[in-house]
Amino acid sequence: MATLCAAMISEARALQDEIVADRRALHQIPEVGMALPETVAYVSQRLDSLGITWRPCGIVAHELTRSYESLGYPGIDRSTGIVATVGSGEGPCILLRADMDALPIIEENDLSFKSTRACSHMCGHDAHTAMLLAAAAVLKRHEMLTKFLVIKVGLDPKVAEKEACQMEHAISDESFEKWLSYFQLIGL
Repeated sequence: MATLCAAMISEARALQDEIVADRRALHQIPEVGMALPETVAYVSQRLDSLGITWRPCGIVAHELTRSYESLGYPGIDRSTGIVATVGSGEGPCILLRADMDALPIIEENDLSFKSTRACSHMCGHDAHTAMLLAAAAVLKRHEMLTKFLVIKVGLDPKVAEKEACQMEHAISDESFEKWLSYFQLIGL
């Protein structure tokens, strides 16, 4: 196991340039709220290039919409995210997730990859998503060892309490039951 972990860390380090390129590309296309069509398009193209199966997901919780709007975010009429899977779907399930949304803050710097919009990734979600893509690439290479992997992107931390509901809509019933059992086991 130690050898496998060392190999995976080495593989992840070798992806440094790709991680930086993904982060910079995402940094230039920030989107506020939960409707993130350009970000989802970028991530889905990268998952396709890695040979990873994915599908769109997302729901809109009306009480969440009201709380977002009260903070000055745009109205949320839809939510976009991605669920990607690697492995057979049997055995334990590993969940990796990243947020992809940006903040309504104008970026003021001279970086070549800065946002040109009235919003930006001051929250680090661009880096989080880029790192998740790298993790997906490494895990895909070892998919015979990964029984089931779900990569979920596009959720905001403010929905943490609704995570189980979001996952139920995003993941098949059988997989969700495995997750629910796991969360009950660890007391979440």
